[in-house]
Amino acid sequence: MTSVPFDASAAPSETPRRPFFFISAGDPSGDAHAARLVEALERRFPNARFVGYAGPKTAATSCDVRVDLTQFAVMWIGRAVANLPNFVRILKNADKIFRDERPDAVILVDFPGFNWKIAKKAKAAGVPVVYFMPPQIWGWGQWRVKKMRRLTDLVLSCFAFEDAWFRENGVRATLVGHPFFESTRNPQLDAAFLADLGSAENGRSTAPSLADFSKTSDINAKVGDETAAATIQQSAVFPALNAVAPPSPASPSQGAQYLTILPGSRNQEVTGNIADLLTTAEKVVAAAPNVRPVVAAFRAEHAEVVRAELERRGLDYPVHVGKTPELMRAATCCLAVSGSVSIELLSLCKPTVILYRIGKPQNFALRFLKRVKYITLTNLLAVSRVPGETPFYPKGEFAKQTEPTARERALMLFPEFISPNDRSDEAAAILADWFLDAASRNRRIAELETLRQATDFVDSPIELAVEKIAEELARRDADSLSL
Repeated sequence: MTSVPFDASAAPSETPRRPFFFISAGDPSGDAHAARLVEALERRFPNARFVGYAGPKTAATSCDVRVDLTQFAVMWIGRAVANLPNFVRILKNADKIFRDERPDAVILVDFPGFNWKIAKKAKAAGVPVVYFMPPQIWGWGQWRVKKMRRLTDLVLSCFAFEDAWFRENGVRATLVGHPFFESTRNPQLDAAFLADLGSAENGRSTAPSLADFSKTSDINAKVGDETAAATIQQSAVFPALNAVAPPSPASPSQGAQYLTILPGSRNQEVTGNIADLLTTAEKVVAAAPNVRPVVAAFRAEHAEVVRAELERRGLDYPVHVGKTPELMRAATCCLAVSGSVSIELLSLCKPTVILYRIGKPQNFALRFLKRVKYITLTNLLAVSRVPGETPFYPKGEFAKQTEPTARERALMLFPEFISPNDRSDEAAAILADWFLDAASRNRRIAELETLRQATDFVDSPIELAVEKIAEELARRDADSLSL
């Protein structure tokens, strides 16, 4: 039986069939991107039908969200096992939709683990699978690329190094860019809230260009250790690392200098990290008393966890729910847990320290699972652009240690501390330096701007993703008509 094409290729007498998309997005950030993808697909296919599992943002679109999958957003195997009965029930429902209703495509957004199961059910039912914002299997368990090849028809990758890795490993992939860059160019902000903050910042951080910083003439002759070598190598892309500028106090500002604390969007991230994040903030304020810490909570229950810890410490830092974009823009510097938020912070050129407390078992597991030199995407993007460097460890070689080498640490644009131990002293020292030394802070902002310009290469990643999905549907229709 032949199908009626989606687009203008249909004969005038034919009624274009109604496209049917199944969406699955479980992480809160994935839910936001899925919502924008649904809206863009609806513009491309005005009569399209959307069903799936996602979160409140996707539910606010025309998509019929059958389950709020974001409530099950989990990390580490123990928490996944605890939610197993829920996942089994949801998968059974998905399998029935795939077999009885026959979507034209299943579109997965991040959320590895569960979405692998969705993909397997879809492929068994003969439904094509598109992965938008694919899981970072290149960083954690590269053997899963076999699963990616087997269970997907098209991968829409976000980064050039990621796309190259997928293609080298036989995955049908195409590069569309990361939607965070687009969302920061076209923000929907609470202007009144921002005005009330009275921040010294105004959206994206700005600093003199890298060319405005003076450089040493022959740093190679003066320094020969591993860290200096890394600094020299990175300067090929981020030359401000070789800049020489005398320390200077933070320039007088007409507004407040905020330290925005981003404790994550998952429950265990907040509960596991808020103590260290607040300890770090206290140390920053002790060194730079004019700094104002403020916490961006993803959910009301997260805010309650934060407020309880603040009360225990006798602190009165403001905690705001649903104001993360505004608080990132208001920040002079940020303190965050790891995650895709680092791309949003890069797009705003905000000097940021990444602090993430993990358990000893997880820290040990990193020795065998970690295949990249950093867990922060911004740092991976930075090192991927340094001549002669790569984000990956050599094939077949384990990291052997979870603490970065001096060379690796010198190449970080967002200093990261992923550890089972208290690293608040080191994190606070870096942040205090940025707050107190405007020249140091401006150098980092200029380095981030250089990387942002090199990475933000697509006007609209969401629209490009839709075009690639439309091409895939048209290709499959053409194939079916030729049979």
